[in-house]
Amino acid sequence: HLNRYYARLTPTKLSQRRKALRDGFRAVVEAALQWPAHIVLLGGDLFDTNDPRNLDRAFVAQCLADLHAAGITVCAVGGNHDTPRQSTDQGGYAPLDIYRHMGALHYFQEATQITEFRREIDGVTVAVGGLTPNPAWEPGTDPLAALAWHPQGADTSIFLSHGQIEGMVLPDNDGPVYMKATLRDHTDAELVVLGDLHHTGQVALGAGRLVAIPGATERLDFGDDAAVPGYLRLTYTPATKWVSERIGLPSQPRQIVTIHVSELPATEADLPSYLIDRVLAVADTQTLVRLVLAGVIARERFHALNVRRVTDALNAQVFQCTIDTRALFIADAAATPTQRGVRLSPPDEIRAYGDELVAATPAAEDAAIIRAAMDRLLTHYQG
Repeated sequence: HLNRYYARLTPTKLSQRRKALRDGFRAVVEAALQWPAHIVLLGGDLFDTNDPRNLDRAFVAQCLADLHAAGITVCAVGGNHDTPRQSTDQGGYAPLDIYRHMGALHYFQEATQITEFRREIDGVTVAVGGLTPNPAWEPGTDPLAALAWHPQGADTSIFLSHGQIEGMVLPDNDGPVYMKATLRDHTDAELVVLGDLHHTGQVALGAGRLVAIPGATERLDFGDDAAVPGYLRLTYTPATKWVSERIGLPSQPRQIVTIHVSELPATEADLPSYLIDRVLAVADTQTLVRLVLAGVIARERFHALNVRRVTDALNAQVFQCTIDTRALFIADAAATPTQRGVRLSPPDEIRAYGDELVAATPAAEDAAIIRAAMDRLLTHYQG
């Protein structure tokens, strides 16, 4: 996910964060050079977009040049992030196409057929078949449902693609899903390597056949646990077939600090300082922080939290701090004594304020303008 954009980072910090992403990939390149590897497999989403900055393009060019000079073959597929959805997007060309034309890597850009590359290594013929799924496919599409790959004459074969596998599908997945049955029956590959999931995993297909999920080389989201950064070192022998070893990588530190309303001090003037101190107790200038506020709070105390002041103060002392108020509720004075509260979120506040304006606007035409503006704002928050 090189070139990833992070909202609310200053240009300097965004540049530093992107360097951390490059450092993760460079660590894999250095490990491949030192081992040395024969083949490096890239399972998609090398870039976070299909139009990365020149800095990241040049960085990848240098990495591929170093691997090529050492006699290491690089095989790659595109992912849903760095593959254009249509021909009008970047002319339909993915950033990896540049390196394919240079001969720096074997890029399996086809989505309608599995293309193949072969290399003989120490008397062992290795066949690599690759498929870049079309990001415009319907979510859950099994790319192998209408395709097959049965290489002949190879001592071992590897199928490389991007997508999730049956039994390990994330709830928000909008990409392809490989079924175990089609992986078994529609290809003879002894090793299947699938990019997409940020965490690592393995699935045995039987008869010594293995599905290996390398994961990401850096934690990209707060949902990624500490085991995410890393790569797989894959070793083949005729006796053992493919053996996978997970190699961890360092990651930029991050912390989730959760504070319940019941923990807050009684004096309203102390609330901002309390939040700041709680974060600084576990974070430094390199730490990405998510401060989660939870519970039911009186409106007056919520305003006393001074979330803007807290955010500005912390962003001057940690790498980045975002405040998550999705689990914070403002006590509803009109509610029953249990006071379950009302949800505090920008969309809810927009709806409430918009409804107030509409109710106070007698002219139907003016009220329609307010509703249209409210809809546009809500569309922005829903992505």
